[in-house]
Amino acid sequence: MKKTMILLLLMLNLIFVGCTSHTTLTPTTTIPSIDNPNTTYCVASTRTDHVYVCNKIYSGYFDAPVFLKLYYNYEDAYDVEEVYDAVEDILSIYHQLLDKYNSYPDITNAYQLNHRDTQSVQVSQALFDAIQFALEHDDLVIVDEHKLFNIALGPVLEIWHDARESDECELFLYCPVPTAQIAAFSGSIDPDDISLDSDSRTITFAHSDMRIDLGGFGKGYASERVTDYLDELGIHYLFNAGQSNVKAGGLNKESPDGTFLIGLVRPQTAPGYSAINSVYAHVRIPSGVSMVSSGNYQRYFLSFDDDLIYHHIIDPRTLFPGGEALALTVMYEDGAIADILSTAIYLMSVEAGLAYVNQTEGLEAIWYLNNNTAVYSDHFESLYLERIIPM
Repeated sequence: MKKTMILLLLMLNLIFVGCTSHTTLTPTTTIPSIDNPNTTYCVASTRTDHVYVCNKIYSGYFDAPVFLKLYYNYEDAYDVEEVYDAVEDILSIYHQLLDKYNSYPDITNAYQLNHRDTQSVQVSQALFDAIQFALEHDDLVIVDEHKLFNIALGPVLEIWHDARESDECELFLYCPVPTAQIAAFSGSIDPDDISLDSDSRTITFAHSDMRIDLGGFGKGYASERVTDYLDELGIHYLFNAGQSNVKAGGLNKESPDGTFLIGLVRPQTAPGYSAINSVYAHVRIPSGVSMVSSGNYQRYFLSFDDDLIYHHIIDPRTLFPGGEALALTVMYEDGAIADILSTAIYLMSVEAGLAYVNQTEGLEAIWYLNNNTAVYSDHFESLYLERIIPM
């Protein structure tokens, strides 16, 4: 029941609100009519002539439903079902490779790396590339000499995961805070103690007690692999991984300006709260832009002692949950980097995060604060914001 409630809250992170205009677009030249490319997934657009809108929902990947919407018109010649099957293959591969909780036949993944018998482990090229990507970008945000994105934080994250899943939890959300376990922790969490050999595709850990956690960027990394594939085919799409990682490609054929309109939901953690229709902002996503959200509303518990929220984004400086805002949404071209940045910037103060975003080219962000207000970076409004909805 507890997992179901948390998953529901995660799914409500974003609401897709469609386009503000419902006017059928009138082409300037004659456009040939086309047959439905796939009657299982596609229906004729009610807004634009000679366009079919195709939808598929994938389940069982990255702990939340994954949605892929395609816009098919007379210029397209791809097989819709083949595309959907290929995307599922990519999702399946990376879901298994990045999984730290389960092992799978004939595959070396994060779980097996963490339960290794030797200091060095040979892995597939796909997993090697993913870990290499994480280590090459873990210095994007450094505060007080700490990398705020840190895949070596695995042992600490396990302590907090076990606390959320503890048999001592009551009323689904109230759990004991693992203060004593964190105070006693003395393991290695330095990502510089992980070394890679590209020739042999081996990953070596300097200490036997080291464990990795790829959740801070894994969904964004897998999403980028999916959208790279879609971009190569020239497909018009909106990809939504778990309601917190979204990327647009090509044009929204049902929108006059070709962008996609997304609703950001007010994050809530109150037991039994329904976030349906509680949108605080509408943002437009143009082609080639990823939108990634992080916040305290996803995996969390409350403490009987202080009634505070203890969420899953752990600050490497304190080994406790961090961040001032309820939620942060970042906009950036690369979805994997956007995932890293959303995790790291969330742990900064809002003031420091704003300064970081404003001086980083191509990066924009919006924070939702606990006083029901939003603040955003210098160019967020002009590039992406449609409107802020007051309480």
